[in-house]
Amino acid sequence: MAIDLLGIQPHKVSRDLSGYITLSGSNQIPNTYFDYDGGYLINKPSGIDTLSINLSQAKGINQTGAKIQSTNIQPRPVTITGYFVGDMQPEKKEKLISVIRPDLGGKLYADDFYLNVWPTSTPTIEARNQGARFQLSLLAAYPYWCKDECSLMNSI
Repeated sequence: MAIDLLGIQPHKVSRDLSGYITLSGSNQIPNTYFDYDGGYLINKPSGIDTLSINLSQAKGINQTGAKIQSTNIQPRPVTITGYFVGDMQPEKKEKLISVIRPDLGGKLYADDFYLNVWPTSTPTIEARNQGARFQLSLLAAYPYWCKDECSLMNSI
């Protein structure tokens, strides 16, 4: 059973990714849309529908169980794996590398929701001309999906 931590239906969070937009504010850096028409076939990314929570526990002498003193919701790591499809795959590889840069954060979109993310590893791309696999890792410091404007201070 899924727990609704965001005040939205859980199935909304685990839908298909639709794109990645850099936070540079520059029109010179392209956006990437993770769909078949955009040249990408991706697997369900790991981390998009799971939150890790650390619990601080205390236990007294002869106490059964423990008392939860505090909770700490961890940043959300997201790993995206997929394949390049269609025509112009070398150009799509270059575009992915130019968008997912270590010096720029971005917004990872799934339907109308997004995470403010930073790359933790740049894209690793298989050396094939057609159907090359790729993988990249991102971290959402603020782990909750946003629908409207989330404070960018939460992602720094």
